[in-house]
Amino acid sequence: MPITWWLARSEHAREHIACKSLRAAGATPYCPRFYDRVLKRRLPLFATYLFVRPGQLPPSFVRTTHGVHSLVSFGDHIATVPPDVISELRARENRHGNIVLEQPREYQQGDPVRFKSGPFAGLLAVFQEMTNHQRVVVLLQLLGGFTPVVIEQQAIEPAA
Repeated sequence: MPITWWLARSEHAREHIACKSLRAAGATPYCPRFYDRVLKRRLPLFATYLFVRPGQLPPSFVRTTHGVHSLVSFGDHIATVPPDVISELRARENRHGNIVLEQPREYQQGDPVRFKSGPFAGLLAVFQEMTNHQRVVVLLQLLGGFTPVVIEQQAIEPAA
């Protein structure tokens, strides 16, 4: 019988509490995280969501566990996640347990880019890195130094 993973929703910004409570109750929680270099801290990859391998715990117990808001369900059916999805996420973790987010393929660190829109439209910058939610960090030269700017990836293009 394949291992069953459920999708749970945590209370706002309480994924860590839900994981700790579920672990103490005998379940196996998994909350994939990534390191946000702009905020300089680990964040959940899927804010307010976590995966739960319940073991022998009934759904009613998981739903009422401290930090858990609800189990995601479709009608009367609890949303299940294939074990392959969990394995794929875990395979993308680095040695610190953080999911490694892919950088946009068309940009590498140090590439020159141009702002296509917004208040900096037409200005040149240097691509630094991809962050979360399709945003990028570019270095903009201002007042004799480089200033990091976080923007939507679609707001830049390669500088030709």
